[in-house]
Amino acid sequence: MHEHTAYFDGTPLTRPADMYRRVKDMGYDVAAPADHSDNLGISLSTGIGRAECPQEKFLYCLFLVDEERPQDALAKWAATLSQSEFASTDGFTAIRGFEWTSDRFGHANVYFSRNTINAKMGPGYAVSMALLWQWFSYPAQLGGGSDGLLSFNHPGREDALESAFEFASGDPDLPKTVIRALSHSLDDLREALLARRVYVVAQHYSGLRLDYRIANPTFGARLRRPQGSALPYRVSVAMNGQVMSAARVQLVGPENTVLAEGVGGELQGELAVRSSKKLRLCSRVRF
Repeated sequence: MHEHTAYFDGTPLTRPADMYRRVKDMGYDVAAPADHSDNLGISLSTGIGRAECPQEKFLYCLFLVDEERPQDALAKWAATLSQSEFASTDGFTAIRGFEWTSDRFGHANVYFSRNTINAKMGPGYAVSMALLWQWFSYPAQLGGGSDGLLSFNHPGREDALESAFEFASGDPDLPKTVIRALSHSLDDLREALLARRVYVVAQHYSGLRLDYRIANPTFGARLRRPQGSALPYRVSVAMNGQVMSAARVQLVGPENTVLAEGVGGELQGELAVRSSKKLRLCSRVRF
């Protein structure tokens, strides 16, 4: 996820369809490129410096984007939808998305939306994010983004958020995002992302699998318990089906406070509910 193609600044002459095909061939379940919305409505690709472009194809590398369907250069958003629908199968789901881009407030991927919004066409680029939040409140039928789901990229780099996670690309040497969903369907993937049943693995750890439960429900669940209750928790981590005995597992609370820690690929115990306030917990694995 969070991959770019020649629809913005990716490798010349590449389309979302190419990215979907590559990720699918590598054995992954989901792919969701997010080209910047800046260029989606104009015939321009800014990634010409990423790879050599043959002189006879210069027009395509810079403006027309697609040798097979140059008309898509002026309809990239609609073309991405068609390509995602064609690429999706029972065992693989291609998601359409775009990246909202502000050099002050940050970059954010938006998935599942019918429409797009461009930070550079309003105050969102440098003054205020109000227009973006308003767009999310407007119905999709009227051009709004009420059907969209947003995730900020590049944690801590710009002003908007101090902490977030970044989706990574299909390259085997880059980090990955694991989504725990009931199925590959768009509805189930959206539900899992909204519930935050996701975790990120570092490069070269694509085979890492995390199971994290409190009072049996898996991570992403919202629990209501009276003050004074004891909640049993269990975190386990495996790599390609084998328990990671050298892994250091942490249970992390507010303000990045480590509440419990253990070595051996598994952590379990009980957590006391000491306050009536909301408590957000996550798990972290170190090596």
